[in-house]
Amino acid sequence: MHAYVNKTIIVIVIIAVITFAGVPQASYADMGPKGDQWEVIQAVGAVTLITAISVGVYKWFKHKEHAPLSAVLFNEEEVYITLEKDVMAVEAVFEYQNTTEQRLRMDLYFPFIRSVKNTISDLKILLEAGDAAGGRLLDHTAEENRVLVDFIIEPKQRVSVKVRYHEAIKDNHAEYIITSIRKWQRPVGKALFIVKLPASFKAPLFSFADNLVEKSGVEGSPYVVYTFRMRDLYPDKEFQIAWQ
Repeated sequence: MHAYVNKTIIVIVIIAVITFAGVPQASYADMGPKGDQWEVIQAVGAVTLITAISVGVYKWFKHKEHAPLSAVLFNEEEVYITLEKDVMAVEAVFEYQNTTEQRLRMDLYFPFIRSVKNTISDLKILLEAGDAAGGRLLDHTAEENRVLVDFIIEPKQRVSVKVRYHEAIKDNHAEYIITSIRKWQRPVGKALFIVKLPASFKAPLFSFADNLVEKSGVEGSPYVVYTFRMRDLYPDKEFQIAWQ
């Protein structure tokens, strides 16, 4: 009986070692990390069975270690917002760069002001990496007011994540969350926001009016386009738009 139990324990430990050895490191984010560090699952390299079992047991009880926050850079973002009376259409592009020699698993969440179920529709999230033509759609999971996605970012790789959706709005006010950038504990190098408003929206107000670099619109056109450019963006408020 004791021999059977001992064999069972050894088999379980070996399985644990193999499992941890094959899992890439993970980074948790909301267009930036959730905490002060990237949480990673370290790979196990065993020279001998005894070493592998020892490390496996250690990892079994201590699943996570940490890599520096600088492991992945959030280089830039571009956000295109088109507003109509009751809906805001958004197309956003985020660029990330793995600065390490390790494979990392990026666990991201995209935040919203209100319930995803009640306000968000036509959501698509696309990953573009390397020479992959057209990129690939990422599966996502909706929670109360955020959407979760994950993907692998290879050593030294630069990737883009594209997010598209429609959001129901009301009360002549729209809001796009950007304060999550602060969770990187460093600014985003470059940020571009292009807002397309119906000409019928009177006296528009923007929370980042100081960063407005261009207003364009042809007389008689149904839309006016506002362009905002920012460097080293580290916001303490959301990108808000109001009108009459």
